[in-house]
Amino acid sequence: MPKRVGLYGGSFNPIHLGHVNLAVEMLDKCVDEVWFCPNHINPLKLSTPPINCEHRLTMIHLALSNVPCTSVLSLELESKTPSYTFDTLQSLLQDPHINKDIQLSLIIGEDAAADFAKWKRAEDIANLVPIFVGLRSKSDLQKKIDADPFLKKVLTLIETHLFDVSSTTIRDRLSQGKFCGHLLDEKVLAYIRKHRLYC
Repeated sequence: MPKRVGLYGGSFNPIHLGHVNLAVEMLDKCVDEVWFCPNHINPLKLSTPPINCEHRLTMIHLALSNVPCTSVLSLELESKTPSYTFDTLQSLLQDPHINKDIQLSLIIGEDAAADFAKWKRAEDIANLVPIFVGLRSKSDLQKKIDADPFLKKVLTLIETHLFDVSSTTIRDRLSQGKFCGHLLDEKVLAYIRKHRLYC
């Protein structure tokens, strides 16, 4: 029986406990492994380029060091151009080992799901793999999906616990010297302080 692997992409700038929580809940409910796939440049966020790739990659490894059934793919970081999910999925699915032994799916959060129709080749992505969306309780996303036949057809909603945090909020708090220990893994926070990131 193929292993069910969820590909979880994003800038992870920085990775926070909300990202980890979503991965763990997906492991509990619909996949056997989660592969974090940080992007080099998010084409929908060109106005806010992320920090150095090596810093983000290191922080992801730190955040996942004690989280079972997770791993990190640096495939998109090796590119110098904006990262497109369709291209990444195609590359992975052309690997004969993955085709044979792994049932690949895509994991996205609510913000990404709301913009999914804007993604490059969104319909083709939906034809390649199932798409699981972490749906927080008391979310307005359900209404948007119900009103959009395309989104309703291609997105599978997985109810998750509310963990309302964003990397943008964390970057703002860090730049103001505010406490972030409730939002970041302690090893990630120590790394940020050591390298004076987001100051």
